[in-house]
Amino acid sequence: MTTDASRSPVASPPSWSEAERMAALDSYAILDTPAEPDFDDLVLLAAQALDVPIAVINLIASDRQWFKAQIGLAAREMPLEVSICTHALAQDDVLVVPDTRLDDRFADNPLVTADDGLRFYAGALLRTPEGIPIGTLCVLDRKPRPGGITEQQRHLLNLLARQATTQMELRRIVALTDRRADDLRSIEERYRLAGRATNDAIWDWDLGTDHVEWNEALERAYGFGQAEVEPSGAWWIAHIHPDDQDRIATAIHDAIHSKAIHWSDEYRFGRADGSYAPVLDRGFIIRDASGRATRMIGAMLDLSERRDREVALKTSNERFEAAVAAIDGYLWTNSADGKMRGPQPGWAQLTGQSQEAYQGYGWAEAVHPDDAQPTIDAWNEAVTARKMFIFEHRVLCADGQWRRFYIRAVPMFDPDGNLREWVGIHTDVTLQREQEDSLAANEMRLRFLDDLSREITVADDADTVMAITTRMVATHLGVSNCAYADMDEDEDGFTIRGDWAAAGSSSIVGHYRLRDFGAMALERLHAGLPLIINDNARDLPAHEARTFQDIGIASTICLPLIKGNQLTALMAVHDARPHDWTPSELRLIASVAERSWAHIERVRTTVALAELNASLEQRVEERSRQLVATEEALRQAQKMEAVGQLTGGIAHDFNNMLTGVIGSLDLLQRHLAAGRQDRIDRYIDTAMTSAQRAASLTQRLLAFSRRQSLDVTAVNVGDLVTGMEDMLRRTMDENIRLEVHLPEATWLAKTDHNQLESALLNLAINARDAMPHGGTLTIAARNTPSNEATGLDADDMQADDFVEISVSDTGTGMSEDVLAKAFDPFFTTKPIGAGTGLGLSMVYGFARQSGGQVHITSAPEEGTTIRLLLPRHVGEKEEAGSETVEVRPAEPGECVLLVEDDPSVRLLVCDVLDDLGYEVWQAPDGQTAITLAQTMPRMDLLISDVGLPGMNGRQLADILRGDRPDLRILFITGYAERATVRSEFLGQGMEMIAKPFAIDVLSAKIREMIEAPAPAA
Repeated sequence: MTTDASRSPVASPPSWSEAERMAALDSYAILDTPAEPDFDDLVLLAAQALDVPIAVINLIASDRQWFKAQIGLAAREMPLEVSICTHALAQDDVLVVPDTRLDDRFADNPLVTADDGLRFYAGALLRTPEGIPIGTLCVLDRKPRPGGITEQQRHLLNLLARQATTQMELRRIVALTDRRADDLRSIEERYRLAGRATNDAIWDWDLGTDHVEWNEALERAYGFGQAEVEPSGAWWIAHIHPDDQDRIATAIHDAIHSKAIHWSDEYRFGRADGSYAPVLDRGFIIRDASGRATRMIGAMLDLSERRDREVALKTSNERFEAAVAAIDGYLWTNSADGKMRGPQPGWAQLTGQSQEAYQGYGWAEAVHPDDAQPTIDAWNEAVTARKMFIFEHRVLCADGQWRRFYIRAVPMFDPDGNLREWVGIHTDVTLQREQEDSLAANEMRLRFLDDLSREITVADDADTVMAITTRMVATHLGVSNCAYADMDEDEDGFTIRGDWAAAGSSSIVGHYRLRDFGAMALERLHAGLPLIINDNARDLPAHEARTFQDIGIASTICLPLIKGNQLTALMAVHDARPHDWTPSELRLIASVAERSWAHIERVRTTVALAELNASLEQRVEERSRQLVATEEALRQAQKMEAVGQLTGGIAHDFNNMLTGVIGSLDLLQRHLAAGRQDRIDRYIDTAMTSAQRAASLTQRLLAFSRRQSLDVTAVNVGDLVTGMEDMLRRTMDENIRLEVHLPEATWLAKTDHNQLESALLNLAINARDAMPHGGTLTIAARNTPSNEATGLDADDMQADDFVEISVSDTGTGMSEDVLAKAFDPFFTTKPIGAGTGLGLSMVYGFARQSGGQVHITSAPEEGTTIRLLLPRHVGEKEEAGSETVEVRPAEPGECVLLVEDDPSVRLLVCDVLDDLGYEVWQAPDGQTAITLAQTMPRMDLLISDVGLPGMNGRQLADILRGDRPDLRILFITGYAERATVRSEFLGQGMEMIAKPFAIDVLSAKIREMIEAPAPAA
C-alpha cells in the first residue's frame, strides 16, 4: 500500500516548548562534531532502502540546521530559512512531501525552486526518550515521487530514526564517560554499557605490563577460548591481517604517544578457524596526571553481520528484521485496540508462548499473577488515552524463571492522526532492580548496625548489651520477642536470661530443653547453623510445634554461638504470627548476633585488662622477688607443708569434736536402752557443745576461704567498737591497758556486722596473748581514701575509699618467718591446745570477701599492728530490726514447698514444718519442684537449698515466680559460691539462713516471712 500523495500533513499543537527542545538538543553535545561511521552507516542504509540519492541525519538548532551525517549533499549545515525539516517538528509521524513544488510552504524556497532543486522529501523525527523532537532522519530526491512511500518504507524510516536516537544516547553516555576518564567507576560502567549495547569483543590493555584481557565475546565471535589467548598486545597485533598490521600498529602507538584519548580504525582480524572478519575497533586511552598513557580499553565490533545486513536490506522484510535485531530488548507490536495479533517472534522468544497462546490478551498468562491485572488496567488506560505506556512487571521466561522487565510502548499514528498500531519493547531490569533492592536493604542494615553499635558502646556488662540488643532488634523488625540464652553444660538444657517482648506478648524467660523443640533444632543448632522456621504449624510435626506455640511463638530465627566445638549460647527472634523470613533479615540478625557477642567479649576483655593493668606492675615485681628468693623445690615443699598443716589441723579439731558428739550419743543410746535417765542431760549438752564447736570451725574455714554467706550492711564502726568495749576489757588481763580512738566523722563500712565483731575479738585475743607481761592494746579507726591505700597489697580490692580499723599491741612481735605464715590456716605459735590457728586466717578471708584487705606490720619485741581495711558505704545507714526469736504454729491451710537434695536435712526440716502444723510438699531437685508446683493449689512459702542438682535454688525461684509473682522464698545453705554476698544474691521477698541453724531460728524465720507483706510483682 502507498501513501496518498495528495494528502496534506496534519499538524497538531506541540507538547513541548522551544526552550525544552533546545535544552534536549544541547544535552547531546553533538553539534559541530566530526563525522562518525555509526551515523554514516544509517544514512547509507536509508538511501539504499528508499532508493534515493540523498539521505541526512539533520539536527535543528536555534539558528541553523546541522547535518551529523549526509550522503548526496556537499554541505554540513544550512540556514533555517531554507529548511524543509523544520516543518516536520510539528508532525506526530513521518512527514512526506511527494512533490515540493506542489506544496505552498516551499514556493519561495531556493532549494526547491532551483533548476536542479529538491522535489521529494520524507523525514522521520529524532525524538528524545521524553518524546521531544530534536531533528530528523530524512531522504530526498531531485525528482518528485507522486506515489510517496509505502507503509513498509514509512515503518523502516521510523525504525532507522529510533536507531539514530539510540546511537546518540550511546554517544552521550560515551561522552559523559570521556569527561570522567579519571574516575575508575565511570570507566567500568562504560565498559559494561558498551559490551551490552554492541556485543563487541571488549579488550582491556595494561600498557605498563603489556597485559590484555578479553571478554567472553572473543570466543563467541572469533572462536578463541580464554585458554588459547596469550594476554599480550603482541598476540593481538599478530592476529591482524598481514596487510593491515603495520598500519594498525602505527596508528595505535601514534595515539598512545600523543595526547589523544580516542582511537578507532577498521581492519581484518583473524578467527580461530583461519578466516578473517572485518572489524571496527574503538579504544579509549586512560592517562595519569602527567598525561602518560597507562591503560587502554576498547571494543572490537565484528562488521561481518553489518556487511551482510547491507546486502540483506535490499528487500523490505530483511531490512525490518535487521532493524529489530539491532534493538536491545524484546520487540512486540499490538493492534490499535491494544490486542496482540499475528506472529510476535520477540514475545515468543521471551516467554516461549505459542502464537495461539499470546493472541489478544493471552500474553497476560505469562505475567506474574500479582502483576497481571495491574498491567492490563494500566495498558487499557494508555490505549484509551493513546499515550506512551511505561510499566514494570514480572514475566515467566522461556527458561522457567521469573524476571522483571521495564516496558515501554509508543502509539504509531498515520499522517491523518489515526492510531495504526503500538510498538513496544521489554527490557530485562531484573539484575538492576535486585542490585537496587540489595543496596537499599544493605544500607538500612548498616544504618541499624551503626545505631546499635553506638547504643551498646556505653554498656559495660553482658546483660546490658543484650538488653539493648534485644529491644532494638525486635522493634526494628516489628516482631513479638527477641531473647538470648545460655546453654547448660549438657548442651540440651538452656536458660533464657533476658528478652524483650512487644506489647501484648509475654516474656519467655526461663529454663528449657532443646530437644523439646524438635529434631531440626537439635541438628541445626549443634551444627552451628541457624534455625529458621517460617510457620511451625506448617513446618514441624505437631508435637514439636506445640513447644513453640505454648510460649506464644509461630515463627523463629535462632542463631547459635559455638565455642571450642561446644554450643554455648543462643540468640533468637520470634514472632507470634507466621513470618516468611527474608535473606536480608537473616543477614541482619546474624550480623547483630556476631557484633553483640563480639562486644560482650570485648567488654569482658576490657574489664580483665583493666584489672590486670591495675595490679600488673606490683605483681610483676612481687613475682620477680619470689623467683629470686625461692627455688622451685622450696616452693613445692612449702606448698605440701601448708596442705599438710591444713588437713592435719582440720582432722585434729574435727576428731576431737566428733568424739564429743559420737561418744555422747553412744552413751545416751546405752542409757536409754538400759532405762536409765541419769546423766542424759549431760550427754545431750556435751553433744550440742561439740557440734556447735564444729559449726564454728566450719564458719572459720569458710571465712578463710572467702565462701561464707555475708549479710552485708552499712556498719557504724565507732558504735560497734564502743558496744564491744566492756567485753574487750573483761577479756584483757589486769596488766593490759585498752585504748580506743574513734573519730566522730568516721565513714560507714560496707560489711557484715557479726563477722566484723568476731574478727575484732580474735585480733584482741591474739594481742592479749602476745603481751604476757602486760602492755597497751590500741583499737583505732580512720577514713582511708583510695590514694592513701596504694601502698597496700590491693589485689581484688573493689572500692575506691575504705574504713580502716587498726589493732595494735606492744607485745613480743613476730619475726619475718612467722609474719610470712601468719595468715596460713592452723598455723599458730601458741602451745598445743591454746588455739586452733584459724583466727588470723578467718580475719583475712572475711576482709578479702568483703572487698577489702588486711596488712600486718610487726618486728620482734616491737609489737604488732594489724590494719583491717573495709569498703566505704555511701549513703545512710538503715535501722536494724528486732532480733527476738518467737516460734508460733501455722495458720490453717498454710502450705510450704520444701526443696532440699540432702535426705537428712530434708527429713529434719519436714518434721519441723509438720510439728508447726504446715502442709509440706517436698522435692529433691528443681525440676521435680516445678512439676509439684503446677499441682499445688496453694503455696505460701518456698524453702530451697541454694546448691541443687541441675538448676540452682535462685533459678528455681525465678521460674516459680513467673506464675506466682508474690511468692515468698527462704534459702538455706551450707555453702554456695553465688550466694556469698546476700544483698547481691537475694531479691525482694527473699531471705537466707545458713546451715547449721537452730530449729527455733528456722521456725521463727518461716513465720516471719509468711506474715511479711507480699513482694511487689
